[in-house]
Amino acid sequence: YKTWNSCWNDYILVSGGGEKPKEYQAALMRYSFSAETRNIYDSLNLSEEDSKDPDKVFKAMEKYAKSMLNETLDRHTFHSRQQMDGEGFDEFLTDIKLLAKDCNFCNDACQSSNIRDRIVGGVKDNELRKQLLSVKDLNEAKTIEISRAFETAENGLKSLKITKSEKFEVDRVNSSFKVTDQTTVTNKLTTTIIIDLMKLSV
Repeated sequence: YKTWNSCWNDYILVSGGGEKPKEYQAALMRYSFSAETRNIYDSLNLSEEDSKDPDKVFKAMEKYAKSMLNETLDRHTFHSRQQMDGEGFDEFLTDIKLLAKDCNFCNDACQSSNIRDRIVGGVKDNELRKQLLSVKDLNEAKTIEISRAFETAENGLKSLKITKSEKFEVDRVNSSFKVTDQTTVTNKLTTTIIIDLMKLSV
């Protein structure tokens, strides 16, 4: 609902629909619904008069959305969120912030501290977790900064290891070629000497 509401506000502004009659705005709002949202709207059974007023349509949709909220479940989902294998930190962070919006935390400061705690408890790397726990007066911004720096450093080390491994393989192959070439030259020289000796003996 929050995502749809945000998209709708942007659309009505960009399209200039806010300057149109209310009935037109209500129709435009319904036109922006996905199939699922349209089904929800139809289930609200608004009167014909109310369906022509975008404000009343909006309030009816908002009331429905609030009735579907389960704060306990949303908070459980938030506090259970762990960073998955192969998931980058920023992807993990984005999902945490989206989940936090549905948790109805007391205020912005409360939400920020909960995001900090979920990052610390949810990151997959124990070394990063130790580093975060060692910081006194850790806040959300510092947690994000340290986590991003740690991931960047880890990715850099992995890249360096791959580069060294590739160089080792190239050197090994080159060395193999050198040995093979030297052996070939030696064999040719030996064959030439044998032929020359045979000629002398004749």
